[in-house]
Amino acid sequence: MRPKTLGPNISNLLLSWGLVLFFSYDFMAKIMSLHEISHVPYQWATGVKYCWLALMLSFRKNRSIENKIIWIPIAIGLCVTIGMWSLHKILTPDDFLFNGYYYLAHSFPMLLLAFFAYFENDQVINRFIKVFKIFLALNSVLILLNLMTDFAWALTYFKGSRFGHQGVLLYHAESAYIYFLGVALFLFEFRRNQSKVNLLLLILNIAAALLLGTKKSYMLIGLLTLYVLYQYRRSVTMYIISAVTAVMVFVSREVIDRLLSEQFKVLYRVYENDGLLSMLLSYRNELFLNNTLPFIRSEWKILNVLFGGPKLHEYRSEMELVDLFLFVGIAGILLYAIWFYWLNKLLVKTVYGKYLLLCLIATALLSGNLLASINTSIIFFFVQKRLNKEAL
Repeated sequence: MRPKTLGPNISNLLLSWGLVLFFSYDFMAKIMSLHEISHVPYQWATGVKYCWLALMLSFRKNRSIENKIIWIPIAIGLCVTIGMWSLHKILTPDDFLFNGYYYLAHSFPMLLLAFFAYFENDQVINRFIKVFKIFLALNSVLILLNLMTDFAWALTYFKGSRFGHQGVLLYHAESAYIYFLGVALFLFEFRRNQSKVNLLLLILNIAAALLLGTKKSYMLIGLLTLYVLYQYRRSVTMYIISAVTAVMVFVSREVIDRLLSEQFKVLYRVYENDGLLSMLLSYRNELFLNNTLPFIRSEWKILNVLFGGPKLHEYRSEMELVDLFLFVGIAGILLYAIWFYWLNKLLVKTVYGKYLLLCLIATALLSGNLLASINTSIIFFFVQKRLNKEAL
C-alpha cells in the first residue's frame, strides 16, 4: 500500500509558506529582540527549525531512512549525558539549558541527512534554491544600501562598534557561511550560463560577502578565489587580471592601510596591541589559554577526556575542534568523524562540493559555530543537491 501524500495544491501552499517561514523567521526574531519587544522568537529559533524539518518530511518521495546515521546523535547524546553526570556538582541550570540547546542544534544536520539522504524531489530543491537566490540577492542590495543609511538592525555587530553589514541575517557567526554557500552557488550558475544577469548576481553577492566585516567571510571568499584561480590556471586572461590586481594593491597600499585602520579600527587596535594571532582569532587563543584550558586541567578526569565535560556556557573557546572536545570528548570526536564520512558519501557527490565542505571545516577550526548552525546545514544540504544535478 502506497503512503498517503498531500494533494498538489496543499503541498505547494505548505512548501511556499514553509520557505517564507524559513527565510523570514530570523529577521523577525532579530527585530523583536533588538527593540526589546520579545526575546521568545530568538529563544525558540531552534524549535521552529525542527518544525520546518518535520514539515519537509511530507515532501519525501523516497521514505528510506539511513539507520546507520540515526544512532550517531543518540551516541553523542550518551557522551553528553556521561560528561554532564561526571560534573553534575558544578553544573548550573544555565549549563543544562545551554548544553541542551547545543545538542539539539548539533543533532539537526545529522537527522537532516538521515531522513533526506535520498531526497530527490526536484520541485522542492529547485524552489528552495530559487527562493534562496532571491533572498540573498535582495539582502545583498540591502547591505549595499546600508552603507549609506547605517540602520542598526542591518549591521553585523549591531551591539558594538565594529564595521560590518549583514542585512536581515540574525547571527553574525553564521552569516559568512551562508554567503560563502551563496557565492559558491552563484559561481556555479555563472559557469553553467555566463549571462550578464548571472555575472551581476555573482559580483553583487561577492561585494556583500566582503562587507559582512567578519574575518571568516574574507577567508572563505579567499578560498573560493583560490579554487577559481586553479580552475583557470591555464588561462592567460586570469594571469593578466591577477597581475593587474596585484599591481593595483601595491600602488594603493597606503590608501588600503588607511581604509583598514578607519573601517576596521577595532581589529587594527587589537593587531597593534596584542599581535596578529589575537586579531585573526578574535582573542580565541587567549580565551582557550586563560579560560578553557585551566577548566579542563582543574575539573576534568579520565572519564571527561573520553566523553567530554560540557560547561560550554562559561568555558567554550569558539574554535570548533576545541569546543567539540569540551562537549563530547575523544569518543564524540570519533563519532563526528564517522558522521562526516557518511555526509561525504551520501550527499557530497562532486569535486566542487567536496571542496566547499573542506573550506567550511577548515574555517570552522579557527572560528567555530559551524556544526551548531542549523541555517547553514539546511542551505548546505540544498546547495549540494543542486550541485549533484550537474557536476562542474
